[in-house]
Amino acid sequence: MYTGKARPPYSAMRSTLMRLVLASTAVLLVLTLAVSPVAAYPSYGWHEPADGSVDSPHFKVLYKLTGDEAASAAYAKEVSGSLEAAYAKFVTSYGYLKPHDPKIHVYLYWDAPSVGGKTPSLWTTQEGEIDINAKMSPQNNLSVVTAHELFHVLQRGYYEFEWAPKWVIEGTAVTASYLANRATSVSAASDPLASYWKDQFGTFISGRLDPLFGQQYTSGSFWAYLSQRYGGEQFLHRFFTQGHDLSWTEAAAAAARAGGAPSSTTFDRLYLEFALAAYAGKVDVLSFVSNLEYGLTDATLVWNGWAEALSSGAVTLTLSRHGNVVERAVPFKVARYGVMGIRLHLDSEAPVTLEVTDSTSSLLPYVLITGADGKVVGAPLAGGKVTLSGLPRGTNGWLVLTRVVRTGTGRFTAKASPAATGASPVNLVPFDQLVAGLPAAPAAASGGSR
Repeated sequence: MYTGKARPPYSAMRSTLMRLVLASTAVLLVLTLAVSPVAAYPSYGWHEPADGSVDSPHFKVLYKLTGDEAASAAYAKEVSGSLEAAYAKFVTSYGYLKPHDPKIHVYLYWDAPSVGGKTPSLWTTQEGEIDINAKMSPQNNLSVVTAHELFHVLQRGYYEFEWAPKWVIEGTAVTASYLANRATSVSAASDPLASYWKDQFGTFISGRLDPLFGQQYTSGSFWAYLSQRYGGEQFLHRFFTQGHDLSWTEAAAAAARAGGAPSSTTFDRLYLEFALAAYAGKVDVLSFVSNLEYGLTDATLVWNGWAEALSSGAVTLTLSRHGNVVERAVPFKVARYGVMGIRLHLDSEAPVTLEVTDSTSSLLPYVLITGADGKVVGAPLAGGKVTLSGLPRGTNGWLVLTRVVRTGTGRFTAKASPAATGASPVNLVPFDQLVAGLPAAPAAASGGSR
């Protein structure tokens, strides 16, 4: 899986670039406001003579008064003001490099109401333009959209755009637009983005979190958490500054270390921390989304005093190609840089041993318990097992199964069994202490059942 920014030789890049320029190829970064993070790409905007324009220190907003792309001078002025406000945040306050173009051209166009805007970039420029959809709905999403699209322009001062992975570029733009707006209008910043926070979870059945490197906009909650923990608005700035010379994963770890993470912190540790924080309710942006929306799972391990094991999701009925009814159950599996949470419910006060069996020991299993006071405590499953004792009936929690190692299938079975006589219960520690004790470079649990 591609994790860095390996670049081809200059001669190959130049040859490829020339072919694409001659073909007038364009690349689009699109912000959609619907629940689905991906929409059909709209047209590449219009470049006919404009009927009017609004000039500001850093932008020239062009619009048409007639035809399919008609907009108003008043809306163009509103777009201009919103872009300047985002520019002041990103460039003046946060210190991002100024765009090469002294004035960015912005085109107002019409598209589906769910599309906010796009940043097409011809391979001849690397800077490009900004297109804003005058038909977006609701219009109060404008501050989020303009910040998102401007951030794409600023990103290009730090990397070769054509080689950038979407989990980095779109995810950080989602987070940047949130950070730029949260101080003045939390509602405007959070409402159109809440679907992205939510959609990172539940993409698969059983409460699994979509593998990070396969995401686009929905990786925003990962970047938002790292910003929350390691430097606020300055985290992303440090990330892109570091990213000019490092791989994306190395740059994220370097930015976190500069923001207070332990000096030996790796990207794997950051992902493990994020995964645990998500199920412990410690990711701020997920507070905009109900637990019922992002946390529900059909995998619940109930401790009633007798052994129980879970190895697959709910049984479903499907038709084979011959028309026969077939029962299917998808095996539990965690992809690399993915996580799955199994909800725990203790309906017995008898001591219980929780066990995760993984044929390749590729998972990092942790238990999180929510106390009656709402505080979260937890512990790793050393050797794939942990014994709980003394918890009151009705206690809830999670088995959080994260995977960062390169090898293995990620398939597993989770079990709850009566604790053996004399088994020592685990020492559950407060969540902050648990995170502080995470290994700098976590490896898969060893010694588990195989």
